[in-house]
Amino acid sequence: MIARPDFESSGYTLVELLVVLALLASVFIPIYSLYQSTLSVEFTAIDQSQAGAYAQDALEAIYAIYKDDWSVIADGSYYLALNQGGQYWELEKVVDDQAPSVDVLPLRKGFFRQILIRSVWRDAEGRIYLEDADDRLPDNLTKLVTVTVSWGANKSKQVVLNTYISEI
Repeated sequence: MIARPDFESSGYTLVELLVVLALLASVFIPIYSLYQSTLSVEFTAIDQSQAGAYAQDALEAIYAIYKDDWSVIADGSYYLALNQGGQYWELEKVVDDQAPSVDVLPLRKGFFRQILIRSVWRDAEGRIYLEDADDRLPDNLTKLVTVTVSWGANKSKQVVLNTYISEI
């Protein structure tokens, strides 16, 4: 006589398989979430580092420009452009608050750089102010330079560097 297999004691039941799958999911879903968070933080750090480098690059270019010709450092909003031969930087004034075309900016896609140059005033003790007042005199040999690099959705993320430059 042929023996019948005992189906009740052989293999895994569907319930056991579902329990194992649930346990595996409860372990792997948090690990995957942590992995995604780590990637997001890494990409954010890379973008911030790149934006900081673009801002520092602009400050270095402005330093070279004003060392060559202080007279081009005037109040206004600017962007950097290479001259026709591509040998040196030039400040190009933003006209009517219109951003330049991306072709002019030597930045990675999605990054925008703006340079703001402002006059400063000094009081009798030599302290610098950004607004005029009765006891302050304009300092024609010093300017405040603000470089802003923006990126992200609606340029919502940004790095801002400020420095004073002087003709000595």
